[in-house]
Amino acid sequence: MTLVFQNVIQTTGTGIDITADIQIPLMIITMIRCKVRNITTLVEFVEKFCPDDINSSVLGQTLILLKSVVYLIGEMDNKKLNMSEDEYEKYIVNSSYIIID
Repeated sequence: MTLVFQNVIQTTGTGIDITADIQIPLMIITMIRCKVRNITTLVEFVEKFCPDDINSSVLGQTLILLKSVVYLIGEMDNKKLNMSEDEYEKYIVNSSYIIID
């Protein structure tokens, strides 16, 4: 993920241009491809045992981004992705990439 952001910085010239419009799709692709098992449980664990002031830090912002991406992946269906049911079954359900508990 860091290498992807570094590439974006090199392409755009600054890190200022890395907004949620770039971060969320990159994180979705990363999460789908890395096949993390039990990601929902892992995120809940981190959230439960992290310091109270984490939300005011970069780590807290990253945790919120991760929670958002996990939610978006969990809510995906063929209609929201503008895909036919056959395409959705082929590319999403049977791809063995998405593992959300």
